[in-house]
Amino acid sequence: MTSKKYEILFLVLLLYFITGVFPFAYFESDALGIVTGSRKIIELGQLRENFYTYSYSVQTGTYFWVVLLNILTELDLMICSSLITAGFGVLFFLFSTRFVSKVTNTSFAKCGLVLLLFQEIFSSWYYMNAATGAAFFMILGFNLIYDKPDFVKSLMCGVALAVAAYTKLDVMVSFPVVCFMFINASYKQRVLYVLLIGIVVILLLCVLFKVSHVDKLQDVIAGHGGSLSFSDNIKTVESVSYSQFVRTLVGYFSLLVAVLIVVGLVQLFRMKEWKIFVISLVPVVFFMLVINVRFVAGKHLLYLIPFFAVPSVYASNYIFNLNGKCNQIWRVVVVVVFVMQYIVGFQFYFKSFPYIREEYSVNKPYPTYFDILSFEFNTESIDSLRVVLGGGTKLATSDEVMLSSGIIYAPLMWKDLKIKSGYIYESFLRYLTGHKIDTLYITTGQGGVYPIKNLLYLSGFEILNSESERYTWRDEQVDFWRKGAAIVLVKHSVYPKNDQGLYAAKMDSVKYSHFTHIAFWDWEKWRICNYDKHIYKINDAGYVFNR
Repeated sequence: MTSKKYEILFLVLLLYFITGVFPFAYFESDALGIVTGSRKIIELGQLRENFYTYSYSVQTGTYFWVVLLNILTELDLMICSSLITAGFGVLFFLFSTRFVSKVTNTSFAKCGLVLLLFQEIFSSWYYMNAATGAAFFMILGFNLIYDKPDFVKSLMCGVALAVAAYTKLDVMVSFPVVCFMFINASYKQRVLYVLLIGIVVILLLCVLFKVSHVDKLQDVIAGHGGSLSFSDNIKTVESVSYSQFVRTLVGYFSLLVAVLIVVGLVQLFRMKEWKIFVISLVPVVFFMLVINVRFVAGKHLLYLIPFFAVPSVYASNYIFNLNGKCNQIWRVVVVVVFVMQYIVGFQFYFKSFPYIREEYSVNKPYPTYFDILSFEFNTESIDSLRVVLGGGTKLATSDEVMLSSGIIYAPLMWKDLKIKSGYIYESFLRYLTGHKIDTLYITTGQGGVYPIKNLLYLSGFEILNSESERYTWRDEQVDFWRKGAAIVLVKHSVYPKNDQGLYAAKMDSVKYSHFTHIAFWDWEKWRICNYDKHIYKINDAGYVFNR
């Protein structure tokens, strides 16, 4: 292909993947906390943690950006958060492409096409999160100092990295790579520039956290600042083999990407490109030392994509510059692997997850345009397999949904997810806003606690519980909310997951004669539908009972 054709293909694919940004909608419940927390910050007129913020101390800057955009534009806070996520995400992609192009001495368009092989690079644009902003300022800083740094660029890099950490603190695991960025600098210059950057980052970060009313920065960095901080992530993961960890890796590394990374690293080693080899590996090594296996979503690995892309570009250059029979064999392998994981979808249906076929399931495969093959399995775990032109099995993690195959259809899958999720949240808001008198009883499991708290606040209700009760988690707890003459009582409990009889008994034990049950997780929707004693549905996550 000519360079012009690469540029056209790059532009077409970039525009295609940007379409997944729309519609804007509530999807991930933690992001709902950014919206409600920002609303409370605006009400109070002060940038500080409140009852509705989520992990404020480790993503303080994200609240700043959302509030700032709202003040400047008066747009809805959800739209502000979505715009910031998508805008920073696209900028991160473009500046990552520029960085990889500089490191590998390869055209911008070719590097961009390789980066688009990483599903996370564009999936992170599609739902509200803090990672894209931190990633953008990180790669902006690295672009400033790579190859030919000077005092001013090093100073600006320090500012960019400080803003990155202020936006989301876990990006700091990538900062040690700064020590190896000064390719053409002397040892003395390198030490001075690294010290300058380090001093600027620490001083500016201290100032930013101070004015944002975040105290004890050392405790936050050490992991005492919320579920986004480094050590606290362990609470959501049981072991290396835990499914969320595995699903994250499978969604992050396609087979083609994994092959390219390995081939590229081998090439860098053979070519004795030690500086570039180190730049590719240092962020990954530091990430694994600090985070270990405690990440439960692909966005936690977002910052590493430019560094994985460097050997991937070297591998693609090597493969497509080969001569003779080796060239043909490698090209065939690359094309086959690409088609089988990016164009064709493998939809597995599991006996342990019978709800995957249901319309309400987040995990139902989408889209499906054409059935190629289908297989029935007589095994304990797998029920059947459909090979389709369309999306493959979905990989649901703590924060997002990835495709295991049919990856090219990710923007279409996300559109479908957000349309359905947006309807659920909007209908809940109408339902709660319409409640004006008497008492509304709501029951929910763990999956509904955080969304319903924020939805009640967005509907104009204020919590009545004491300060100590608000910040204490119990397996069985009742929260009281009021708006004028209307009262909402929310009882959250632990509901049995693996036994329909125990789940039904738990539902039967509810003492209210008329109540609404909130079930956000697929397994509980399956249980509640099999319980089947509700009088009507508000949506796929809300069920009204009358006894």
